[in-house]
Amino acid sequence: YEADDILGTLSVKCREAGLDCVLLTGDKDALQLVGEGTKVLFTRKGITESTLFDAAGVKEYFGVTPEQVTDWKGLMGDASDNIPGIPGVGEKTAVKLLNEYGTLENVLSHGGDIKGIISKLDYLADLGINALYFTPLQYSPSLHKYDGTNFLHIDPFFGSEPRKDIQTIDNEDFDDFDNATWTTADREALTLIKEAHKRGMKVIFDGVFNHIGYNSKPFQDVLKNRKKSQYANWFHIDWAKSTPTKLRYEKFWGFVKEMPKLNYGSQDVKRYVFATLKRWLRPIVDGTEYEGIDGWRIDHAIGVPMTFWQSAHEFTKKLNNNSLFLAELIEPDTIIKPYLDNGAFDCVMNYGFYFLACEFFTRDASPMTAKDFDKCIWQQLKLYPLHANYLAMNLLGTHDTERIASLIVNKDLKNYDGFNPIAAFFTNTHTSDRGYTSRPPNADERQLQRMMIVFEFAMIG
Repeated sequence: YEADDILGTLSVKCREAGLDCVLLTGDKDALQLVGEGTKVLFTRKGITESTLFDAAGVKEYFGVTPEQVTDWKGLMGDASDNIPGIPGVGEKTAVKLLNEYGTLENVLSHGGDIKGIISKLDYLADLGINALYFTPLQYSPSLHKYDGTNFLHIDPFFGSEPRKDIQTIDNEDFDDFDNATWTTADREALTLIKEAHKRGMKVIFDGVFNHIGYNSKPFQDVLKNRKKSQYANWFHIDWAKSTPTKLRYEKFWGFVKEMPKLNYGSQDVKRYVFATLKRWLRPIVDGTEYEGIDGWRIDHAIGVPMTFWQSAHEFTKKLNNNSLFLAELIEPDTIIKPYLDNGAFDCVMNYGFYFLACEFFTRDASPMTAKDFDKCIWQQLKLYPLHANYLAMNLLGTHDTERIASLIVNKDLKNYDGFNPIAAFFTNTHTSDRGYTSRPPNADERQLQRMMIVFEFAMIG
């Protein structure tokens, strides 16, 4: 056993026996043991300089509580214990992070924040960026945020006062959609929108409305109260096949249990989504109207009835006639066309363009000729309304696809069949990455990447 193991055991034994314990050591690890009945006499130069620490003393001198000592060392590192820490994080930064977020887990789950984005807006403007599309910012326990527990609020950990925001959200009336509190993170998002607009940038939020998070108040209430829950009609539940210990409900993709599918036969679900759309397009805080976002990108639009999107699109135009209503529809063009023809959306994320470009440019083994490629591009352009082509979000990679540089390096490993792209996309999603290489592109591959980008920028959209 190491000495700190013995010290830890002794402190526990003393506490169990009701004895006061003083540990004489120069090892900071022992500070985590400080607490009821246990103090540390911390030595610096042998025993000629020492300080007796109780819990308050640890906090006052080191800036962290005894319970935070292990996280503190994990952040800043400790060579004596072979703890590498996080590059660029020293003692002061580690203390600041823990005082702000409480634990190492919260720090790591927090990542970047809204203020950080604001600080980079000038850099983005210098690059020529004129629109910012954010993947979900909604309150969620995950890193990806596609399992939002509250649509109305920005995730507290994207703000500067997460613990305060969490308490505020927990204490508000969930069902009072139109009067939800404006948390610190929410207000900082409004500042981001204002500052982006100052620099000529549009802001698009991601609306994930096909489902809600497992940990949301509505679904947790259903788990607890079953048919008696006021939210029972928010979800597609097979009560006949449900048991007291297992609830049978429809899920995103049919199997993602963390994402119970919402029932758009419920008027309350519709009201909730409409309140979310309105909150960020026309934000009103304490009676004052603020600058709102410039549009919504709707995730997995195929999962919600088209009739709802038609009414939602009309609603957003009344709030801001110049706002964008953009759909993620990874479907054949013939299925996408009615959504555009019938006023459900202004435009789509152009996965059709993506599949064709990947197939033609990156696959040496592809049977697609330049003539075939030209024909397929024109077929798509002629199928969609002209306004939808001008607004199309042409892409060469998203958070749901391989990065284009990696795809070029690994060309021919996967098949992005331009003639049957949807089937190919989902096949690739579940294809083994055996043989996949993570090296950077060479000079020729970079040239191909540049060619693809030039084509993307030259394409209508």
